[in-house]
Amino acid sequence: MPMFRQDIWMLLVRYGEIALKSSISRLRMEKRLMHNIEDALKTHGVEAKIWASNARIWICCFDDENKAIDIATVVSRVMGVVSVSPVIQARFNNIDELLSISRDFFAPRIKDRVFAVRVHRVGKHSFTSKDIEKMLGKILLESGGRGVDLENPEVIAFIEIRNNKMYLFDRIIYGPRGIPIGVEGKVLGIALHGLNSLAAIWMIMKRGCEVDILIPNIDDSYTSMLFSLTKKFSDIWIHGYRPKIYIVDLKSILPKINEIDSYR
Repeated sequence: MPMFRQDIWMLLVRYGEIALKSSISRLRMEKRLMHNIEDALKTHGVEAKIWASNARIWICCFDDENKAIDIATVVSRVMGVVSVSPVIQARFNNIDELLSISRDFFAPRIKDRVFAVRVHRVGKHSFTSKDIEKMLGKILLESGGRGVDLENPEVIAFIEIRNNKMYLFDRIIYGPRGIPIGVEGKVLGIALHGLNSLAAIWMIMKRGCEVDILIPNIDDSYTSMLFSLTKKFSDIWIHGYRPKIYIVDLKSILPKINEIDSYR
């Protein structure tokens, strides 16, 4: 009887734009992305094995689905990541084993719910992705599914097949896309207008730049609030390096600036 373990979870990490680069640039960016992911994990006290294969990054292993979901959320905030899915890996020898394993995994998840099946396949097989979608869809309907809706399902049963391995999941956590921080130059971002300034810095980081942040101090209480906001932003979104945050006191020269401005 085909077996698989539901107590060993992995993360499947997808990237997009990196795959369009030349082979040398792609390798450099892929390595940097893995470095940044590893930094994000270590920041949260997580140790895991990370490797790349066929335009995917894999992170292993976790003994609980909820823990895998929490860590996937952390990874989804790394620049360059398109999406992350907590997955279960299984091996199969034939199509019957593939369908049996898939039924055991997905049946409790689609019970009394409207669902769809999506299959992505790499390698040579005696079946197509559509074959699996149709056959598994019928099996899951007979296993308690309320119905099939390919346009607006409540649950999607995803299967990624790579040769004789399969990865099962029903969740995709989307990331910021772009390219990894650290593959381009260093810049200085000015945080003066709160969330608007941080949004601009976020967009610059998304294009691979390491950004240090300058906060002009024109009011002590406002600057304190802005520093706290910038620190929280940094902890969530900046991985792979530690940004410098500068506070420049402008209170002493602000009257002169206003005086100059009054002549305009």
